[in-house]
Amino acid sequence: MDPESKKRPSLSDRGGLIEADPARVTGWQREFRQAEDELDDPRALALEDWDALDELAKALVARSADHYQGWGDVLRFAACRAARIGEVSGVRVLDIDRSRRIRTVCRQTTPGPGGLLDKGTKGKRRCHALGRGGRRARV
Repeated sequence: MDPESKKRPSLSDRGGLIEADPARVTGWQREFRQAEDELDDPRALALEDWDALDELAKALVARSADHYQGWGDVLRFAACRAARIGEVSGVRVLDIDRSRRIRTVCRQTTPGPGGLLDKGTKGKRRCHALGRGGRRARV
């Protein structure tokens, strides 16, 4: 028997059928189970403490263009106030009262046709968020 005859039959020799489903995705069950667990316990995604947040912010700055410190500040601001990315990008200087340590959330910035658009928050109400250790109050 010559070596050519020992080769596996080609696709056309098997009647055009393939042995395995090319669309079959494996391993997704574990990922899905982990995502479900994180939805059931959102604290599983939380950072351990301030040091972990600070380390993350420093890593972000280190990987940014020109090591821009502002990215670390934005990350700390968003994390300390549990703000959504649209709320963070919608903050204006007048929204922050530094003397009373209050930030007013009244808009979010989102991508839209022609560029970024400002619109109301998801709750359609103004929210006053106190600085660290404070509580949110809806108006």
